[in-house]
Amino acid sequence: TLEFILKDALDQYEKQPSSENFRIFLSLVSIHVRVRTPESIILLEELAHSKDTRIATTAITALGNFYTESAASALVDLLCTTKNREIADTSVRAIKNVSNSCFETKYILKTATESTTCTNPGQVKRLYKEIWTKKDDYYL
Repeated sequence: TLEFILKDALDQYEKQPSSENFRIFLSLVSIHVRVRTPESIILLEELAHSKDTRIATTAITALGNFYTESAASALVDLLCTTKNREIADTSVRAIKNVSNSCFETKYILKTATESTTCTNPGQVKRLYKEIWTKKDDYYL
């Protein structure tokens, strides 16, 4: 399956971090974006929590191309839990991209602004206000 092939490529990259192995990993992530299965979202969300920032930001960017509520939710959760600035910035860009086609993103962000466990409340509120000005309030 695609999941197995991607995990195998990731293992190869982690064992021998070369540009060629990373390119193989990137091409397999790209295939997941083209196929857009629910399993791909789960796998990319798992990779987004990787300790390797290069892997995590790749997965986050890929999730930003899934215009679904589950991808938006995964990205907002990641933004709320990360302490890494690069991960947070990549998550913001991905959420903005998802919000262009997934109107539920605004509701998910609104819920996150009311959360007491979010580690980046200011960033979430700014993002919510920015998206609010671009979208209608159909879901609120």
